[in-house]
Amino acid sequence: MKKGIISLMLLAMSSLSFAQDADLNLPGERWITSFKDYVCNNRSGEVAAPTEFAQMNVKFETATTDYSLDNGLIKATFEENGKVCRYSALLLADNLIASISLVDSKAYAVNGDTDCTEGKEILDNAFRGPNDYLYYGHPHNLAIMVPLADADNICPNNGSTIGVNFVLSGRVQ
Repeated sequence: MKKGIISLMLLAMSSLSFAQDADLNLPGERWITSFKDYVCNNRSGEVAAPTEFAQMNVKFETATTDYSLDNGLIKATFEENGKVCRYSALLLADNLIASISLVDSKAYAVNGDTDCTEGKEILDNAFRGPNDYLYYGHPHNLAIMVPLADADNICPNNGSTIGVNFVLSGRVQ
């Protein structure tokens, strides 16, 4: 618990020190994953993008973690009012119970021409948690199970969640 509180404080402080138009930063990034697909579980294979994400043209890019694997950073883009927004979110995992929760997030327009608040709220609500995560396969996959309105249509009997699935790319250079 003490480790988690210290991690949260460090993450919060690191996010305050960056410019308004820059992604959040994860000190000590060590492992990097790349977005692969959406899944229902660790055996389902790729499924359709959830409507909420498809309507905003969400494109997840990477998820990185620090050495502890407790702290993570997701980066993505989405569209709002026809403009491109960047999104970054710091997450804290509880590896004992395989859950992950949003600590902080940021969204900004690439060209400064929209406020990106609607898309940020949708993504924040999905990652707020605590959300279960799946870590499986070879190469290693990390699927963050997020609650979305149409998850039951895509993944019946899955508890209204769909997995945002990343695959391990290696170490951060």
